Amino acid sequence: MRLPPVWVRRVVVAPLVVVLALAVTVTLPVWLFIGVVASLLMGWRFRLPRLLWMITVYLLWEATALVGLFALWVASGFGRRMHRARTQHVHYRFVAWMLRTLFWNAHWVLRLDIDVRVPPGFHDDAKPCVIASRHAGPADSFVLIHAVLNWFDRSPASC
Repeated sequence: MRLPPVWVRRVVVAPLVVVLALAVTVTLPVWLFIGVVASLLMGWRFRLPRLLWMITVYLLWEATALVGLFALWVASGFGRRMHRARTQHVHYRFVAWMLRTLFWNAHWVLRLDIDVRVPPGFHDDAKPCVIASRHAGPADSFVLIHAVLNWFDRSPASC
């Protein structure tokens, strides 16, 4: 499956994601009520409300990322200063904050706990490094970048 052209993604798809996130957020109480009732009737231990909550959080998270990164792109002179160290640092800090928010919600709602094993001496210097990760699912890229940015305080370019 081919992706639509860049201009379609930026002019059509990105605003649709923001509108969808707002629509889901406005109607969230109705969806959560339906999810709670269904969970109580089916004995699902509130799985459906938790799923609906995480879908809403992810949509809002994605919409916030699109708006925030668009603002950073405009602030970088419409991309002209994108490769400067300061601009990249600001982008990495924004992404780190976004991932902290997403994983805080995943931990709180889904009881997600990530086990990280770091070799001795990993934090001793700022030399470039190679990080190996076992990918077991579609969200593992988020986990890897979250670890690099937030737990190890490195940037993906320096690893």
